[in-house]
Amino acid sequence: MNVHFISCVDTTLIDNQKYYNQVVEDLLVIDNVCDMFEEEEGYEPILSARHVAYKRQTVNQIIQSETSYLNEFYDFQETYATRMQVWLDATEDKDVTLKLKSTPAKKTLNALFQSLHELSVIHTKFLKEITDRFQMWGPTQLISDIFNDFYKCLDTYEIFFEQHAEFVVTKINVNKQRQSSLKIADIEHYLQIPVNRISHYSKFLQQLKNYSEHSNPDYVFLGQMAEKFKALDNEWSERKKSCQAHLMVLEASRTIQNCPVNVTLDRRLILHAELIKVDLDDLTSVSDVRTYYLFSDYLIYCRKQKDRKDGLRKLVYKGNLNLRGAEVRGIRPLIASKMCEVKKPLFRIGKKSADTASTLKPEVFGFELIIADTNIDTVAPMYFSNGSLPPQMALGPVRQRHIFRTRSIEEQTLWRTSLEKVINTISQPSQES
Repeated sequence: MNVHFISCVDTTLIDNQKYYNQVVEDLLVIDNVCDMFEEEEGYEPILSARHVAYKRQTVNQIIQSETSYLNEFYDFQETYATRMQVWLDATEDKDVTLKLKSTPAKKTLNALFQSLHELSVIHTKFLKEITDRFQMWGPTQLISDIFNDFYKCLDTYEIFFEQHAEFVVTKINVNKQRQSSLKIADIEHYLQIPVNRISHYSKFLQQLKNYSEHSNPDYVFLGQMAEKFKALDNEWSERKKSCQAHLMVLEASRTIQNCPVNVTLDRRLILHAELIKVDLDDLTSVSDVRTYYLFSDYLIYCRKQKDRKDGLRKLVYKGNLNLRGAEVRGIRPLIASKMCEVKKPLFRIGKKSADTASTLKPEVFGFELIIADTNIDTVAPMYFSNGSLPPQMALGPVRQRHIFRTRSIEEQTLWRTSLEKVINTISQPSQES
């Protein structure tokens, strides 16, 4: 059986050779599918032909995605690895030699170049195989075997994840030592792109399965491969989060003015958000908005710079809170009730609204943080007029209460849970110096 739709084609498509060839190709696919399955009971040729076209389109999307991904590796090799290697080999700077050439830093840098090169090799092979299969595409074409071969090569990502922290720290050292005249792209971008790459394939495989006929052998195998890639992505979930949190420390150290937090092998950024610092003398005030950064061993707060002529408002570091031995808890009901109170105006104009008294108080979300403050600068200076310590500090660290407001119950829970984990970790006896 042949289905003929040429008479329905708009003449504007025929005038354009590119579109005309595509229409003819699609119609031939429909004819082939109909010829193959016309005797199958309950078979719908138009729907099946549509699935064949969608499956082909999905494969094309995979090819485009892989091409773009590989171009990133080629750019890295050309604009970073090659020029950096030449610079390292040629420089006679004694400081560079001392801090890079004669230390593990250069070895780690070479390991990064090698790791990204090996990733590019396996993706180049995968792209070539899938492109070759695409060029001879047909309704019964199989593709799951290519993904199966590709899956077996993914151990290379294991090596990348294991060395990722060293790559980030080495990147800092290289940036400090490289010559300002050396125009090289920032390596941070190339440390980020491989982290979430694997999550793409389970989605692509699921689409290919959905567009495959149940009678096609590829249907079952595509489903199996989709589960394999999904399981691998879940297995690497914590590693990916750690890599991203490490890169976020790097980003924070670069973007926050006067930031005291350095990038180390173990430090990670857990949370960052704008919170309202509650004034204990005016519990209803919501004007003190600060940006808080919770690291795996640190809590700092920043404020946005005053309006500048260029319109950019950078974050400026303002201080930190000591979390060692701290306690996080919910806002006490009495305080929460006072925080909801609405200030009465000094003067009232007009009649009192009938429903004012029945207006519900807004719900308060947030938490309290109790810290041990050993910084004498935070205590009233009146005690130091005669050089003596205040009575409360003579007995030990001062316990200070900080109250923060969040925007939702979800944000409140997230901050409390994260703070408790960090406090428990850094308060362990083994962590004390």
